[in-house]
Amino acid sequence: KNQRLVLTVTWNRKINFSRHSGYSEDTPKFNLNLIIKRSDGTVIFAESDSNNNLKKVDMLLPADDTYTINITNPGINKSRYYGLAFELI
Repeated sequence: KNQRLVLTVTWNRKINFSRHSGYSEDTPKFNLNLIIKRSDGTVIFAESDSNNNLKKVDMLLPADDTYTINITNPGINKSRYYGLAFELI
């Protein structure tokens, strides 16, 4: 209880180059959804912003409990890598 969770998830976006149009992001955009739940299934954090390839969480955990961090890829491209770092303070 009252431990601070600091979490960061990030991934690369694929960039294409064309002599005619310059640089553009590969479509569809690769995105990850981040959800943090308590053991009873209550969602305490959720983010699915597709315009950002960096998700940050800095929150106090509300109770002594087991928490689950779910990262899902809602898109069709399943072969991308991501980085996750977290710390309990």
